[in-house]
Amino acid sequence: MRGYKCTDLENTFKLFIIAFIAMIMLGISSCKNVSDAQLKERKNICFVSSFTDNHIWSSRLYDAFKSTLDTSKYDVQITNVYLDSKRIVDPEARRSILNYHLRSEGKNIELVVGMDLEATELLIVNPDSLIQQYPVVCVATLGDSMKIRHEHCVFINSVMQIDETFVVARKFLPNAVNAYIVSDSTDTGVLYKEEARRQLEIYENYYNIDYSINAKNDSDLLAKLNKINSENSFIILCTWQRGTDGVYYLPEKLYPRIATESGTPVFTIVDNMASDGFIGGYMERASVNGEALAKQVVAVFDGEKPSGQVKPLVASPVFNTDAMRSHNIHTDLIPGDSLTQNSLQDFVEINRNLILTLLIIIVVAIIVIVLLFKMSRRYKNLYRKSYKLAIKNRNLEVDSELLLFSLNQLNAYTWVVNLDTRGLHYIDSNSELRGIKNLQESIDDFIKRVHSEDLESFNDKFEMCVNGQSKNFKCVYRLNRSIKTDDYQWWETRGMVSERYDSSGNRYRALSGISYNVHGYKSKEQQLAQAVINTERSEQCKCDFFANMSHEIRTPLNVVVGFSELMTEARTELEREEYGDLIKTNSKLLLDLIDDILDLSKIESGMMKFDITTFDFVALYNEVYNSFVKISNKNVKIIRNDNEEHCMVVFDRRRLLQVLNNFMSNAIKYTDHGEITMSWSISDGGIKISVKDTGIGISDENKSKVFSQYQRFDSIAKGTGLGLSISKAIVEKHNGKIGFESDYGKGSTFWTWLPILRREVRAELPVSYKKEQELEKLCSLISGLNILVADDIDSNYRLIEAVFSNCTVEQAPDGVEAVIKARMNKYDLIIMDIRMPVLDGLEATRQIRRFDVTTPIVILTAHAFEAYREEAQKVGANDYITKPIDRRALLSIIKRLVQKG
Repeated sequence: MRGYKCTDLENTFKLFIIAFIAMIMLGISSCKNVSDAQLKERKNICFVSSFTDNHIWSSRLYDAFKSTLDTSKYDVQITNVYLDSKRIVDPEARRSILNYHLRSEGKNIELVVGMDLEATELLIVNPDSLIQQYPVVCVATLGDSMKIRHEHCVFINSVMQIDETFVVARKFLPNAVNAYIVSDSTDTGVLYKEEARRQLEIYENYYNIDYSINAKNDSDLLAKLNKINSENSFIILCTWQRGTDGVYYLPEKLYPRIATESGTPVFTIVDNMASDGFIGGYMERASVNGEALAKQVVAVFDGEKPSGQVKPLVASPVFNTDAMRSHNIHTDLIPGDSLTQNSLQDFVEINRNLILTLLIIIVVAIIVIVLLFKMSRRYKNLYRKSYKLAIKNRNLEVDSELLLFSLNQLNAYTWVVNLDTRGLHYIDSNSELRGIKNLQESIDDFIKRVHSEDLESFNDKFEMCVNGQSKNFKCVYRLNRSIKTDDYQWWETRGMVSERYDSSGNRYRALSGISYNVHGYKSKEQQLAQAVINTERSEQCKCDFFANMSHEIRTPLNVVVGFSELMTEARTELEREEYGDLIKTNSKLLLDLIDDILDLSKIESGMMKFDITTFDFVALYNEVYNSFVKISNKNVKIIRNDNEEHCMVVFDRRRLLQVLNNFMSNAIKYTDHGEITMSWSISDGGIKISVKDTGIGISDENKSKVFSQYQRFDSIAKGTGLGLSISKAIVEKHNGKIGFESDYGKGSTFWTWLPILRREVRAELPVSYKKEQELEKLCSLISGLNILVADDIDSNYRLIEAVFSNCTVEQAPDGVEAVIKARMNKYDLIIMDIRMPVLDGLEATRQIRRFDVTTPIVILTAHAFEAYREEAQKVGANDYITKPIDRRALLSIIKRLVQKG
């Protein structure tokens, strides 16, 4: 037993000596590294990866980047940002991740470095103002349409060589006639597929190139690849890491399955898992990209100015000889400048030094592990306790970071008040939320910034906590950012009384808690309350309006119905005439009322239409005057002021008459005695019309409601209260102006200005005669044309045939026959309906334009949406007209197109 103990001590001593020597060597090495680091110049960069830290391409590139920087003369501190673009597909969400880190570390960052498409797009293709504050170095593959919009950047373009990979695949597999380009629907995948189409376009006439393999998931992808004929086909895998179901698949697990289970030779352009069964190709290599990126970063630190430079990085030919042998491909076909990935023997030969280093590390690791195992038995309990404590501390740090992050997101902060000294201490760094630079202040200074209306409530609740009457504090109040300003915002504060310890270990009573900004909620609450009040007022106005409307309808309707019955019993012709006049007058009142209601409906739905014509305004003006002179009472005199006998204008005559009638009706309704003056004049290229009365006028409190719907200021006066609001809608629809001036108790003046054209008076032909002359002239200009009408409805064709009765008209019942006839015959004009069987009009027009670009084509359809007009122009149509057919408009279009041709 004594010998056994001695042997055990000897072995332990030997292990201790070996470990001691190893630690001395490691210490010397560490001292040297520390010394070298102290001599190096410190630089801070932000490294932005499109993927995650455990993504195979991302980790390889970063390792090469980091190891290259470690050999430079700079001590580079790296802040890593991972966008996880395979899962986070929204570019704005990725931008938020990047901007969050830039704001957090922005003061220390001297350079931003980006890898791959998604990061490069955020940094130099679509940078925002925050990103443009930093110089940028990126390595990625971009499409031809992407433009660099960052002035201070260096872009290393990792050139894709899909065409070179295609050529070498044809060389390896001379019997192959089918090529399948496989890429997913991620941003990178779409870019690869677009670039493949561009590069392989010249081969599409000689080989069958399929870009359409899309898969929902990995099983769906493998199933589709298994259906490929492996005897005469090959696959070029660009990237496939996410299916159309949105699930992300690890390339290190999926790619070996693609290479081995598909049975078809698989080439690739990216070195992700290229050694696991892929034949190879001209690849973008993560290690090469990382080294190039690091060298460019060093160049910028050495003084090279990033000014939108672009530096190409050509892909490397890499091939797996084992995979080539499995598909009976001779390795002699490999290009001379290629790298090979094959058997274990080749791997050992290439990585001899690395393997030797690993063996040494393993031996040293075994020694250290044995020593630690010996020591761990003695200190096992202590180790377990320290480990648990470390875990708790780490969890506490994570929880603290999460709490601070949550506070930032909630626009909140935490605080502690010493109830003995009344000192206030802010725990977090959100002091800018309150406009405070010093995180220490007195609670009394804080209370000075509380709004005077909330001060009593705040003080009462706080003093209850101080006096021990309450252990909880809750208050909603307005707080000023600074005593010198007047910028109050709503805050809610909650806290509790507890015992705490200061830095010296002294115990004190404290009120601690959280405050968060509720200004937005309070503002919305006030807006909602006001909206409820406005809605209630609006509903009351509508109720009053409908009650009044019922009265206004029933009053004339009562006269019409009553005197219609009495007319049959009238004993004399004079009675019948009197009853008839009453029925006629009240029928007109009822019709005007219904017209106002319909106009209101059209205004609210945006469907009010206008019939623009040329007419004599003076005649309309006189008509209004004469009609109201007859109905005014004897105590009111109606005066008109005008200075011209004729004035030709362009406007909707009925709507202008409606405006004048509303002005006059309103004046007569509220004028018991005095006079009403109508006047008009030419002003600023338009006509200004006004109606002035000596009636009751409008009070100041009602002036804002004059042109509002459903508003009546006098419950006794007749009418619905719609006239002026309808007039306002008519005037503003034509870019006019409308308004009024009123002196309560003395009268009002309502006026409008309309930008309608003034014309000289001349002998005018009747409109119908002029239209007939115009139609005859148009018909004569286009007589003798040879016209093709493409329409499957025979009645539509007959209508067009009747319109062009002096021309030769031929029908095509569908789009296919229209294309055939257009190719076989020469037409002066083609009228094309959109909706037809077999082939629609838009596609037929597109096909005709491939061999005939001169024959005018007019699209004729029942669709009146602007999108159809734009679509018709895109396919090559000359014009577009909707059904029902406006004969004059169609003839005018045909005349213009034929004359132009």
